[in-house]
Amino acid sequence: MTARLKEGSAVGMLCCGLALAFTALLLPPSGEIHESVLYLFAQILIYCGSVFGMDTYINRKIAERTEGFPHSRTP
Repeated sequence: MTARLKEGSAVGMLCCGLALAFTALLLPPSGEIHESVLYLFAQILIYCGSVFGMDTYINRKIAERTEGFPHSRTP
């Protein structure tokens, strides 16, 4: 997967998760969010964190390892 596709899917899922959580607040009983909605939102947050966190970690490690090589590129 390209970085742009990963980031786009994470941002899209985060927006959908926020919309789902706010919609659940408006449904009866008003002001309460069902535990299944909270579980789904937690899974979305875990996905977004893994996409952004792993990408940053991998790019940093590659930059550290290729720092001393001639003709090295930074990601």
